[in-house]
Amino acid sequence: MIEFYTRDQAAAAIAAELHPDDKAMRLDVCEIYRNLIYDALCAGGLIGRYPDTRIQIDRNRPGSTIAFNGCMIRERDLNAWLDGVGNGVQIDGKHREQLNVGIGARPDGSLPDTAKLAEDLGPFLSGGKDAAWLKKTLGDLRGRPELKRYRVLTSRPRGSAWRAAGVVIWLIKNGHMSQKSVKAALKDNYPDDYDMMDR
Repeated sequence: MIEFYTRDQAAAAIAAELHPDDKAMRLDVCEIYRNLIYDALCAGGLIGRYPDTRIQIDRNRPGSTIAFNGCMIRERDLNAWLDGVGNGVQIDGKHREQLNVGIGARPDGSLPDTAKLAEDLGPFLSGGKDAAWLKKTLGDLRGRPELKRYRVLTSRPRGSAWRAAGVVIWLIKNGHMSQKSVKAALKDNYPDDYDMMDR
């Protein structure tokens, strides 16, 4: 059977191969590879396919950058690209059962948009910050390249989706949320990331 992966699944599988015993490191590496895979798709170094037909996306067609966000990647093509990257990793589908829900997803498997993430995390912010501040911060990423890594561009009419776990790590590093507060926020809204933060 020919295996196909979404961009999220491909990045998660690579991270799982590189760091099978370190959940926190897997999260960080997964985000790095999500961006690397997207760059490779847009540059023509990796083949992306439409989910419904599995036909190759022409990167020169208008809208291809949006199509690549939701594309499928054939396992053989992914491994050929990984061979060129030279990281010593090949994907064989053994982690597939773990890849059905993206990192940072809500319980229903969807990624939160800017307003929803701000609403979910706002009550747990420190230093006088609130949901309005977080919404404004997520909407203006100038000077925040690390935070930008956790944004997922979508075809939604209004804005972006976010990797919640990545955003909360950024908040911790910058003193806007305590470790204890992050755990409380994730337990209710993003349970898949709760165990990772409980270290």
